[in-house]
Amino acid sequence: MVGESRSGQIQLKVFAAAALATLALCLAGCSTPTQSVGVEASDVATVELFIYSYGSDEPSVKRTVISDPEVVAELVKAYTDVPGGLVEDVPESAVGSEATDVRFTLEDGDVVDLTRVSLAPEDTINVWSDSAIQHTSWGVPFDGYYDDLGTTTTVDASELPSRAGS
Repeated sequence: MVGESRSGQIQLKVFAAAALATLALCLAGCSTPTQSVGVEASDVATVELFIYSYGSDEPSVKRTVISDPEVVAELVKAYTDVPGGLVEDVPESAVGSEATDVRFTLEDGDVVDLTRVSLAPEDTINVWSDSAIQHTSWGVPFDGYYDDLGTTTTVDASELPSRAGS
């Protein structure tokens, strides 16, 4: 009987180890990759939102400058651990969609830029500062949302940050 009990314990341990290994493989294979802006809210002095029509030749764009720490933190969080798959390029169908160039200006003067193209509510392309292009279901168009939370002006389109990563 002692041999059967020990044999049963070994089988149980082998089964448990196999089950854990299978679960770990499933979680690793089933997890969605994420992208992040790579800054901490406490390191950001301002966030600039440049809103325009993607692929257009508009002479001017709307710029909102945000320095309120709570709103800055919200925007950093919006670009942290964003799930979605990588794609080769922004689709041609994006031309005419609302785009937002987001510029995080850090306390030390460095900047981190990214571009967000809203194809539809919950259908967004993010072009990250490292040139990664991500398609995600996170996000809705920004136009108008942050206007009252910062200083909004119209600026010459030449002030747009170049497409992030390019």
